[in-house]
Amino acid sequence: MKSKLDSYVGQRLVHWVSFIQANTSKTLMLLAACTIALGAVAALKLGINSNNLDLLSPEIESRQYQAEFSAVFPDIENALFIVIDAASPWQAQSAATQLGSQLAKDTRRFNRISTPNSGEFFSRNGLLYLNLDELEELALKLRRLRPVLISLEANPSFAGLANIVVKNMRVTRFSFD
Repeated sequence: MKSKLDSYVGQRLVHWVSFIQANTSKTLMLLAACTIALGAVAALKLGINSNNLDLLSPEIESRQYQAEFSAVFPDIENALFIVIDAASPWQAQSAATQLGSQLAKDTRRFNRISTPNSGEFFSRNGLLYLNLDELEELALKLRRLRPVLISLEANPSFAGLANIVVKNMRVTRFSFD
């Protein structure tokens, strides 16, 4: 049985190779057309889905919660979060504000820019977000600056500021012996 099968397959392969040798140009054109057609199908229909959430069934409870969250906060789906670290919170806030205003100019890439901890609300209520130690330290600094702030309030001009500097300036005399 095995020899009959081998003989049959061998004959078919011989006929196939003979046909290809006799019709070389037609065979090459057919292979080129198939390659182009399959390449087009691959380019148009095949792709890689790198969304990890699509690997999980939408019936899973956590996926349902995630879908609800995405419906309520649609901007977070394709958001870019940038964390700014600086020596002080004020420097970080200044850098974040500058970066936000620069990115807002690029409306082609960014349709909405949001800078947390900024804006009118945080300007008025920002002290509410300090912890107790930071708030006590700020209060101590403001107590020390109270005389200067009172003087500035009485005369909020450049001349008033110059008077404060002159009054509080310590003159150190250097001797060149």
